Amino acid sequence: MSVLSNVENEQRLIYLLCKHVEEKEIRVVNAKSDADALIVETAVKYALNVPTVVVGEDTDLLILSRYHSDQNGNNTYFTSDRKN
Repeated sequence: MSVLSNVENEQRLIYLLCKHVEEKEIRVVNAKSDADALIVETAVKYALNVPTVVVGEDTDLLILSRYHSDQNGNNTYFTSDRKN
């Protein structure tokens, strides 16, 4: 049985990682429900001020980004971190 198979342990690890990343002055946002919607909402918000890159594998992110993008904002780029 994996330590991460326990939901509480998994959540503790997520919070620990978030704290470590935030200490490096990187903004962290945790989704309480639909992560795709939160990712796109955050990207669209930031793209109003600066060019923004969304890294992901889920095509829903691309579709939602295109639908919700603001024509008056900066460019929003979508990329994958896969090597293939």
